Amino acid sequence: MELSNIGSISDILSALAVIGTLAYIAVQVRMTRVGQTAEITLSAVAIFAQWRMTLLQNSDLTLAMAKGNAGSPLSDAERIQLSTLFDELFYSSAGAHATGLAGGTFHDKQADTDYLIDLLERNPCGRPEWERAKTNVARLSSEFVQEVDRQLASVA
Repeated sequence: MELSNIGSISDILSALAVIGTLAYIAVQVRMTRVGQTAEITLSAVAIFAQWRMTLLQNSDLTLAMAKGNAGSPLSDAERIQLSTLFDELFYSSAGAHATGLAGGTFHDKQADTDYLIDLLERNPCGRPEWERAKTNVARLSSEFVQEVDRQLASVA
C-alpha cells in the first residue's frame, strides 16, 4: 500500500469522525432543549398550582376572592391581599413565558396565556388587577402582555 493511499484513507476516516462528532453534538443539543422545555413547562404548571394552593389554604383570601368576584366592597386588607395574589400570578406567568422565549424551547407559551385567561374569566376581580399590573409585567415580557390583552379583548 502506498503512502498516498494511506493518506486518503486517513482523510476519509477523519471526515467520518467529524461527521460522527457533529451528529453526536446535534443529538446532545436536542436532548438539552427537550429537557429545558420540560423544565419550563413544569415550572409554569407549578406556578398555577401554587397560586391555587395559596388561595385554597387561606380562608380569608378565599373569602376576599369570593367577595371581589361578587362585586362586593372589599376592605383595604382584602384589596391588598388580592392585589398581591394576582401580582404573584402575573409576574410568575410572564417570567415563565419569557424564559420559554429566551430558551428557544418547544414550551407551549400559548398554554401559559390560555390558563391565565381562564383564571381571569372565572375570577372577574382579577381583570382590574391585570389592568393595573400589566405595565410592569410588560417589563418581563411585552409579548406575554400583548397576547393576554389580545385574548381578553376577544372574550370580552
